[in-house]
Amino acid sequence: MALELTGLNPFAPLFVFLLVFVVMYALLAKLKLLGEQKYIHLLISFIIAIIFVAFTSTREIVIKATPWAAVLLVLVFFIMILVGFTQKKMDDVIGPWLGWVVIILLVLIFLIIFMKVLGYNILNFLGDFNNIVQDYPKIFGALAILVVAALASWVITRK
Repeated sequence: MALELTGLNPFAPLFVFLLVFVVMYALLAKLKLLGEQKYIHLLISFIIAIIFVAFTSTREIVIKATPWAAVLLVLVFFIMILVGFTQKKMDDVIGPWLGWVVIILLVLIFLIIFMKVLGYNILNFLGDFNNIVQDYPKIFGALAILVVAALASWVITRK
């Protein structure tokens, strides 16, 4: 039987505030983008957390993305445990590619949730996509050529 946690829904803005505040403070303190002043880190983290709580769309993105990110991290942890039990050296199996896979999956999760939460607003902002494609084929052709050129140059110049 699943645990019923719907009674915590009124506290969702508080949890979003705490999560965003702690993550932003940790990132600012670790990366030292604004120097070593802890009060500046606290102030910036507080302001960003307030912004996330004030707007319902940003709050919904955090609420919907957090469980998926947690599931992904648990899966990565179990994969590492499984590889650790089956291999003598973890470095042979788990290399830098695992970090890139996790980052790509997190970006995909974020994009899917972003489109799900803000999809209707984005479609209203962009208009009907079919009309855009029919009206501006030269622009999309040029964009397609730029994408192919960028991919080709990336493939040719990588080491």
